[in-house]
Amino acid sequence: MQLENKRRFYIEAKHTKYDLHIRTDYIWQAYSYSYSTQVRPQYEKVDFALLTDFEEFRFFDCTFPVKNHETLNNYCVLDWTFKDYIKNFDKLWEYFEKENVRNGSLDKLYISEKKIKENRIPPDRAFLKDLDDEKNGWRIKLAKDVKKYLSPDPSPKRRGEEAEAEFITQTVQLILDRFIFIKVLVDREIEEDYIEKIVNKLKSIKDKEEGIVYEECKDVFEQLDKTYNGSIFTRRTELDAVRVSNKVLLDVLKDFLSQNSRYNFKVIPIEILGTIYEQFLGKVVITTAKQAKIDYKPEVRKAGGVYYTPAYIVDYIVKKTVEEKLRNLALKGEVKIQDILEIKICDPACGSGSFLISAYSALIQWTLEYFRKKIESANVRTGLKPVLTKEEKTLVYLDNDGNIRLTSKIKRDILKSCIYGVDIDPQAVEVTKMSLSLKALENTNHYEVYNERTLFHTTIPPPLEGNIKCGNSLIGMDIYDGKLQLNDSVEKILKPFDWNSEFLVFKEKQGFDVVIGNPPYIHQRDNMINEIIIEYLKGKFISSNFRQNTYTLFVEKSLTLLNENGYFSFIIPNYFLSTDFDKKFRELLFTKNKVISILDVKNVFEQATVFCVIFVMQKGKPSNFISYFERKTFLPALLNNITDEKKFIPLENNDYKLSFGQITKKFKTIGDFFKTYMGIVPYRIGYGIPKQTKKLIQEKSYNSSKKENNHYLPYYTASDIGFFEIKRNKEFIKYGNNLAEPRNLNVFSDQRIVIQRIIALNPPRLKTNIFTDKAVVNSDLITIKPIKKEYEKFVLFLAAIVSSKYFGYLLYNNNINLQRSIYPKINMKTLLSIEIPDLLRIADDTLKKVSNIVDNTIELKRKLTNNISEPEKAQLLRKIKYFDDNLNSIVYQLYELTPEEIKIVEGKG
Repeated sequence: MQLENKRRFYIEAKHTKYDLHIRTDYIWQAYSYSYSTQVRPQYEKVDFALLTDFEEFRFFDCTFPVKNHETLNNYCVLDWTFKDYIKNFDKLWEYFEKENVRNGSLDKLYISEKKIKENRIPPDRAFLKDLDDEKNGWRIKLAKDVKKYLSPDPSPKRRGEEAEAEFITQTVQLILDRFIFIKVLVDREIEEDYIEKIVNKLKSIKDKEEGIVYEECKDVFEQLDKTYNGSIFTRRTELDAVRVSNKVLLDVLKDFLSQNSRYNFKVIPIEILGTIYEQFLGKVVITTAKQAKIDYKPEVRKAGGVYYTPAYIVDYIVKKTVEEKLRNLALKGEVKIQDILEIKICDPACGSGSFLISAYSALIQWTLEYFRKKIESANVRTGLKPVLTKEEKTLVYLDNDGNIRLTSKIKRDILKSCIYGVDIDPQAVEVTKMSLSLKALENTNHYEVYNERTLFHTTIPPPLEGNIKCGNSLIGMDIYDGKLQLNDSVEKILKPFDWNSEFLVFKEKQGFDVVIGNPPYIHQRDNMINEIIIEYLKGKFISSNFRQNTYTLFVEKSLTLLNENGYFSFIIPNYFLSTDFDKKFRELLFTKNKVISILDVKNVFEQATVFCVIFVMQKGKPSNFISYFERKTFLPALLNNITDEKKFIPLENNDYKLSFGQITKKFKTIGDFFKTYMGIVPYRIGYGIPKQTKKLIQEKSYNSSKKENNHYLPYYTASDIGFFEIKRNKEFIKYGNNLAEPRNLNVFSDQRIVIQRIIALNPPRLKTNIFTDKAVVNSDLITIKPIKKEYEKFVLFLAAIVSSKYFGYLLYNNNINLQRSIYPKINMKTLLSIEIPDLLRIADDTLKKVSNIVDNTIELKRKLTNNISEPEKAQLLRKIKYFDDNLNSIVYQLYELTPEEIKIVEGKG
């Protein structure tokens, strides 16, 4: 039932001879189809299903992941027979009358999660759980079974727990990939249900020889390989030689049967399968002598899990690159199909293939639109039905409803000619090839598949071994030039890759037309980058000489992969926009290439703490202006219709920081009067004299709760500091060369300002304090000291300004790092560049008044820590607020802000 282009519920109509309570297979059919739409965009979801033969009227809430047929009736919200229609006519009208439905009447029929004692879990998460549940998932069942049958005296290829685990991981994924591929073919009615045929055939065999189930499966795989090449069904001598028990394999197979599976891939997009696999690939099989289990890869565990790229982010990047490339082609004149086939698109860290699938889809849609316009134009000119040439009939046809369809041939040609990818994980490569193959089969039927095979004598889809390859995009074959010693285990990690020899089109075209993706976010400081890789990369990339991280390395590498005027876009962490050690990297981006736009998407990844930007570039002459977009309330729809082109970034005077909208008055800067110092880093493995060990760090051997001797100094961290308040000292640290990164002791003496590097938000303000005694602070705190003795009188005055609302506003909007809502740390260089009133021109009475406010605030905050009554505390807080309001008012006057500007700073504008 559809209303205003939105399907409200599916109707499954049956003959009256069937009992719709007993025939749960009919309920299951309607339910699974509706439930599978829950992964689609909101306007495509269908939450309800009606099962009826007129004699019975059964209406189901299909938003829950039903486990089996027996529980289906729990989700029935209306259960009537024809005898109830008159009695319940008011309810029928209330729920199903057209205007009532338009106004949301069906929303009243959702089952409460409390009532059903179950959560609404969308199909993608439910499917991932079926795949990867650590106790009952398909992967662990198969992994344990495969391990059981492995020889106790393994061949050299499998020797060792690590090699055995890798072998089992590959074997299990291959089996599951094949089952899933068949499931998609069956649900989309491209192939008959081979899984059902296997299960039914085995039912008739009484005495089943162990292993016969897998042998039957391999016969099916071999048969399908003739039509669906691309490595998925191709026989793998070693992997296919494993044994799998009948019971385990049948248990898994039965879950894929249409009558048992709650997933219908006729309505689940292939793109969703890719996001499921991104999570799946984050784990591997781990084996010991006695068992197999599933665990996260080390780099994934370090990152706190897998964070797949949301579909709307992928589509946005494709829109800004692939579609922009197509538009530019169109501006030059009529675009031929051959022009499309000449476009080369690459993802150098393709993962499960989500970016490549979206890019492929964009090319398919453009080609379809090209033919539609061409045929419609011919109709207008001739007034006749479209007549296709012999060549065009191999590319496009009209279906029975007169709709224009692309043949499998052109979809195959576009995939084979245009789409390329690399990933270091061989399992990811397999998934990408499988996903692209399934995408090529979209909107295809059984007749077309076999007609194409007969006509063109080729497999459908094409083999993709030449398009999607396994290797390390950052490591070239020159690593073998003798500078570094490599053994087998290291070489296995490195997986060097030669772009020129692996992709001939890359060499012929002198690069790709489009490079897109979401590279891995791995930092050298996390000890997750191999030392040999670190050594090799030094000097290869601008961003490799200090604190290497993979995403900037991938950006640099990608720029070398582009041909002239090629398009590039990644989603990457925003740190590079402000960190000192990325200055050379920023120079490369902004002065050597044309940066088109930066879109700040902040914390777009679910449960992740990384804050990102989408970077769009073109290889060519640098631009003087870059569009910068900042999302306020992030909704997927905003990416398709961005109207808030809030800022432009002028690139002048070799200054590569972002210039934001608020124009400050031309005063002095903090750096004209003061200098900043980072606090100490007490512990780091291999640093200090003597070199620190892991045990020493774990025990915090240099920390003490008392002053052991004169080498011990009071020690403060960020948690000890508030707004003009310092917690009573409870910790000391042994100060000297024993520490990982000590500072000159002069930094920690005399009157000085100490601020937290992590800015307080809502509104943004700096926790600021005055220190006078000798005391040490850690690197989460910044010390500010005057550069001349005559500037010492300004310490309290600057502390007041730095702690003010307006200063926090300025700092926050001039430091991209601070726009991360989790641990936003201050950049010292940016801090020094913030403009302040010229201190030498401040009137003495103003200087004295502001200094008194700071002194009074410190004293009031000190009194708050005493044991006082609630009325006394309330009175102190009133005084503190009074002084704080006065301080902010004076700062507004010093910066000459208008009432409207003050409202903006206060968050009221």
